[in-house]
Parts: sequence; C-alpha cells; structure tokens
Amino acid sequence: MKLSRARRIGLLCVAVLVGLAIPRAGALAVKRAGGGVAVGIRVPQAIAVRPDASALERLAAQELRRYVYLRTGALLPVRPGAARGDRIAVARADAQFCGAVGQGLGPQAFVLQTTAAGRDKVWWVVGGDEVGALYGAYRLAEQLGVRFGLDGDAVPDEPLAGAWPEPNETGRPRFALRGLQPFHDFSVGPDWWNLADYRHVLSQMAKLRLNFIGLHTYPSWNSSAGPEANVWIGLPEDVDAQGNVRWGYEAGVVTTRKGWAVQPFPTSRYAAGAGLLFEADDYGPDYMLDCLDWPKTAEAAAAMFNRYGDFQQQAFAHARRLGIKTCTGTELPLGVPPALVQRLQAQGLRPDDPAVIRRLYEGTFLRVMRKTPVDYFWFWAPEIWLVAPPGSPGWEIASAANVERDLGLIPAAAQAVHAPFGLATGGWRLGTQADARWFDRHTPKSWAASSINTALGRDPVEQAYGAMRDRPRWVIGWSEDDGTAGAHCCTCWDLQFTAERLLANAAEAHRYSCEGLMAIHWRTAAIAPNIAALAQAGWSGAVAADTNAAAGGGPDAEAFWAEWGRGQFGGAAGAEAGRLLRKFDGRREAMNALVNGGAHTTDADLAAFFAPLAELEALRPRLQAAGNLERCDYWLNFIRATRLRVRTWVLAARLAAKVGEVQRLPADQRPAGARQTALPLRLELARSYEDLIAAFVQCAKSPGEVGTIASIESGNRQRIVHAQDQALERLLGAPLPAAAAVSSAYRGAPRIFVSAPGTQVDAGAPLELRAFVLSAAPCAGVTLRWRPLGAGAFRSVAAAHRARQAYRVNLPEQPAGAVEYYLEAALDGGAAVRWPATAPARNQTATVW
Repeated sequence: MKLSRARRIGLLCVAVLVGLAIPRAGALAVKRAGGGVAVGIRVPQAIAVRPDASALERLAAQELRRYVYLRTGALLPVRPGAARGDRIAVARADAQFCGAVGQGLGPQAFVLQTTAAGRDKVWWVVGGDEVGALYGAYRLAEQLGVRFGLDGDAVPDEPLAGAWPEPNETGRPRFALRGLQPFHDFSVGPDWWNLADYRHVLSQMAKLRLNFIGLHTYPSWNSSAGPEANVWIGLPEDVDAQGNVRWGYEAGVVTTRKGWAVQPFPTSRYAAGAGLLFEADDYGPDYMLDCLDWPKTAEAAAAMFNRYGDFQQQAFAHARRLGIKTCTGTELPLGVPPALVQRLQAQGLRPDDPAVIRRLYEGTFLRVMRKTPVDYFWFWAPEIWLVAPPGSPGWEIASAANVERDLGLIPAAAQAVHAPFGLATGGWRLGTQADARWFDRHTPKSWAASSINTALGRDPVEQAYGAMRDRPRWVIGWSEDDGTAGAHCCTCWDLQFTAERLLANAAEAHRYSCEGLMAIHWRTAAIAPNIAALAQAGWSGAVAADTNAAAGGGPDAEAFWAEWGRGQFGGAAGAEAGRLLRKFDGRREAMNALVNGGAHTTDADLAAFFAPLAELEALRPRLQAAGNLERCDYWLNFIRATRLRVRTWVLAARLAAKVGEVQRLPADQRPAGARQTALPLRLELARSYEDLIAAFVQCAKSPGEVGTIASIESGNRQRIVHAQDQALERLLGAPLPAAAAVSSAYRGAPRIFVSAPGTQVDAGAPLELRAFVLSAAPCAGVTLRWRPLGAGAFRSVAAAHRARQAYRVNLPEQPAGAVEYYLEAALDGGAAVRWPATAPARNQTATVW
C-alpha cells in the first residue's frame, strides 16, 4: 500500500528522533533548519557492509553515516550483508559482495559508482583494500559538500539541496606514500601536541587520504635544539622487554621553560587575555609537566623517556589502524650525549669506537621496536652541512668521514636486532652541496632517499631524484618555513600560503617517478590550503583533476583557490574569498622584506601588502550562517595578527631610530624631544603588541596558535616592546607612564577554545575534552551536553574546573555507533557561550570504533 505524503513525513520524523531505519525505497531525507525538520531530498535508506567486514570497513561505513546525518539529518542504519532498498554499499573489492565493481583496483585505490538494482539504487564505495574503502567513504563525504583539514572538518551550514550525488569515478594514488613531516623544535609545532592532538591530526590525515607521518630528531651535538626526546640513544642492556629504558640523559621538547630562543615568562602575564589559554604559568606537553626544565638526573630522564614512549606508542598505534605509515629517526652521525659518554667511559668503553657506536644503534633500534614500533627509521644528513661552511663549530663531529662510518655500521646493527622497519635517508638536501647523489652512493639500494627542498622550499625538486631510479624516493616540500624576519624571529608565526609551490613540487616529483610526496610543517590550521593542495595533488582521477592541472599556476591555480574557498565559506562568496586569499600565496619573502626594512618600511607599504584583508572584510557580510562565518573570522583574525606582527616589529625599529635621534640632540633638548616624539611611539608600540596578541587569541583554534602566542611572548616581548625603555627613561628623566605597560586583560567576544576536538572515539573509552573559556566576565562553569547521534534528549555532565577558566570533562564511554555533543559555558551575568559555534543546531560529532 502506498503511503500518503503526510504519513511518510510523520514516519520520517519519528525515524530521526528514535534513530530507526528510514522506510523503503523512495524515502525522503529530513534536513534541519534551526531546530525543526522539513521534507527534503531522496537519500539512501541504509549503509550495507560485507558480513565479515574488517574494522576499517566498518569505520568507513560509520563515518559515512555520520556525515550523511550532518548533511541531511537522515540517520541511516548500518547493516551487514546485502541490504534492500536504496543503499550505500561500503567494502573492499569482494566479488561475492560487490560483483564486478572494484575488480582490478590496486591498494589504496577506490571507486565510487552508482548503479541500479531493480527499483533500488546502489551507491558503491569500493576500495582495492580496506584503506581504499575508507578513502572512498571520505571522498563520498566530499561529494556531499564536506571538506577536511588537519585542524578539523568544514561542514556546510546549509543542508544538502538538490539531487543526491551519483558519482562515477575512480581514485588512484599518484604516490604510494603521501603525508607529513611535522618538525619539532618550536612550540608552534608537534612539541606541544598531546595524545589527543596527535590522534586528531592522524584521523584528519586519513580523511585527506594521507598515509605517512615522519618525525625528525636533533641530536645531542646540536646545541640549539638537541638532544630532543623523540629518539632515545643507549646500549641494548638498558632496554627492557617492553621497551622501557633503565637509564636516561637530559633531553626533551620545547616548553615555556626551555627551548630554542625561549626566555621563561609566566603565561599569567601574557597580553590580551592569552593567559586564559593555559592552566598554569608554565606549559609543556603532558609527558614533560614534571620536568619543564628538562630532567636533570638519570632516573628522571628515564621516566620522561618512558612516558614519552608510551605516548608515542598510542599515537603510532592509532596511525597504524588508519593505514598511516610511521617514521622516526635522528641526524647523522649518532649523537652521544655527554652523560652517556661518561656512562660508557665508566664501563671502559670509548664513545668513538665503531664497535661501541654499533651497539648504541642496536640499543636505539631495540627501544623503538619494543616501545614505539614504526614502519621506517630515517637518518638525516646533519643540518650543519647546509647552513655552515666546513670548519665551523660542529663540523668536527658532523664530518663526512663520521657520517660514512655510521652508514657502514647501521645495516649490521639493524640485522643484529632483527629490526623490522625499513631504512631511509633524509636531510636538508638530497646529498651534499657538491654531490647530490652522495647518499645514493653510500647506502644500500633498499633504503629510501628523501630530503626537504633546498632554499626553504623555494627551489624546485632536485633533478637528481630523476637519476635514482633504483631506490624508493620521497620528496618533501615546504608547507611553511622557519626563515627569519627580524633577528630571532620565526616566520612560522605568520601567514604562509605555499599551495601553488606544493602543486609544482608534486608535478616535479611525479615527473621523476618518485614514490613519496610529503610536506614539512609545524602548524595545522594556519596552513589549511597548503595541505589541501598537497593532499589532492597526491591523487589521480576526478578527485584531483583541478589540482593537478593547477600545478603550473595561472587560471587553474585560481580554480583551486576558488574551490577551496567555496568549500570553506560557502557558495559564490566563498569562492571569491578563496580568490582573495590566493593573493597572499607565495608572498612570504615580500612580507619579510617589510619586517627587515625596519624603520624604512612605511604605513603605505603595509597597507599595500595587506590590501586583500580589507577586501575580505568587505566580503564577509555576503557569507551566510555560523559555520561559514566562524571559518572566515579565523582567517580574518589570522591575517590581522600577521599584519600586526609586521607592524609591531616595524614600530619597534622606528622607536629605536627615534631614540637614537633624541640621544643626538643637545642635552637640554632631550627630555622634551623624548616626550614629544619617542614616548608616543613607545605607547603606540604597547597598544600594537596588545592588538597582535589579541588577534592571535581570537583565532586560536589549534595548538599552533597557542604555541605561536607563547613563542612571541617568551622570546620577544622584552626585545620588541621594552628594548628602549631604559634609554627612554634616561632621556625623559622619569619612569615611563602606566600606559606604557602591556595589558593582560581579555577584550574579545566570549568563546570557548577546545584544544583537540575529537571526531573518532575508541569504543569503551572516554574522550577527554579540555576547554578554555575566553571571556572578560568570569565563568561560572562549563557543561558537556551529549547524546547518541540524533537520538533522544541531551544528557549533561559538569566539567571539572582546573584553574583560571580552564576546564576538563570526559565524554562518557560509548559502546558503538556515533555521538554528538557540545559545550556550554555559563558566564556571570547570565550570558552563555557554546562550542562549536553552530551548536546546538549542529554539534560536534564523533564516530565510535
């Protein structure tokens, strides 16, 4: 019996509310508008999986269910076996389940195909393997309008309209390995990632169809940054069966107490309320909290290495579940820390004895194998080979002879412990300055060869890649760089768009038949278009047609930016926003020139460079809905922060020049000259610095922005804001007025910062959420509201107050399916603020697996 339209509407509303399956073929999805529902487009009734589907295939199905819900409001059941009715079928290629669909696909590849089965319609998502099935599921989510970044998802505010997509496409990887090289040594990067941050980034990588993550470690002889804690160096007998070490040495990662260019500075004194992003005056990742100055005893160091190892073990295990290859390693030659030298000598061993060095490699490999299993271990050419001429301090250790000695010892050490991982080389160039194929001539052909592009990524991919056809080769472009703009300043604070450069690198790497394409980076949210370009350029087929064509720049590059903007901000206005942001692509050097111009840089120069900001601000009113506006405001605030960073450094240079002019005046004219000309500049500098930090606080959405604030405050406030204070007070003959102080008061709109929003939760395990309430008004408390996806009333859990306006709360354990949740902070005066910005109309969601 055919149901009446009214009856179908009633059944559909009930189905969504209680989470039941939508009725037979021809059913209409519901889509939310505000708090209500309305009849919308025809959607599949269910998601079918193979009866013996693997965990990854089931994840693919559940992720599709979640994204279908976010786009249409329909809550589809996931059913094992061949379902009836309109359905999505998710599987790796299996003749019994898929028939001919997907046959002949290789690993990681996928096909999206729409077929008719009698009166029913089937949307096939079939992978050459289970990873390919997951990639296909995320590709179908993109067809529904969802976009992915390392910092999170961009889900359109408007419900899906028009016909349900009927894709027919095949996606194949252009490179077997595609991924990231997150670089340590700055707080803006992975030094400040906790386990939740790593899991979030890894989950987002899978959505972007990236499958490699590799970590670099500075050795002990690099005094500016090492020894970093990513790799432990020691003897085999100091490693137990679980990979815990019995002895350690001083090592770590960047904290607010120690690191490259770090001057300890309490977070409570940070400008513009930035201290609200922290729980205490000092910060480091969880495993460093009891040794922020780095451990000083062998026992404390061993404990830190073991905590870090447990953390890495869990992060790498999550990567492995998602089909992501892992890699770690250190620079050559092996760094032997001073404490280890003493330990060896006390045992009658010489640290320069090749037999001892081989044993140290064995111990290093054993610890990795047992504690943090990886797929690859790579050995980097020493950075000093690139940045300093022979004979400079450090070259006596990093000589070619010592590097060649280690390369001869490593294979035997790996064989002795039966190392299960592959070996590779890396570095700041493919070989040496004189011989690009130096490593090719000194390592077995089974080793992969890799390098980051020279000149901080400005140079093309080295042609020598094309000459090494007999070994795996991985190209690593720069998604951002850490070149300086002003002494002791790192440009991985500022806006850095390198999308078109990465597209060109991908085209070059493909021309040389390279197997790997990666990108070095520190931040995540701030480089979103760069990572989008990298991810798309790693694929062939419809998934990347526009991106691959854009590698040469010109109109196709504009098409990439327009499509990226449309996905982030919605519609034609979003596309226009993307084209405006493109005006900053490849402009880092020009921006650095403004900083390095110092007092000679004019306000007109600044206005001309940042003119696209004004155009984007004028475009904002054309954007619709909360999610689009929130994403646009991130970029508006980030560009403002960059402009203010440049302007603040320029103001500091102008102040220094003005103080010099006043000092050259006759003594009796100096007080008046200082009061009339230098002091106003000093007050303007304080306000500009406050505005700079305030802009970064307003755009904080990932650890990168928090680390940027700490990096600027700890290493640069004194040098930039206060550098002329003593001289100016002498000239004035009096202390500076109170207005010269930098205010720590928060003055932005109230909001909640969540350090790692989870979109995937382990079944039976809680998800910890760390929330920081940014508001001038005191916060009275934070509440978590949650429910199973689309089902029933929201339940409430009060968050625990930690310090300041920082809270933590656990999303309760879930057995299966998916969950949606949001946070609500109550402010004094009765106001409330929620996270995410779209809540409660659309909430944060997570798949349970």
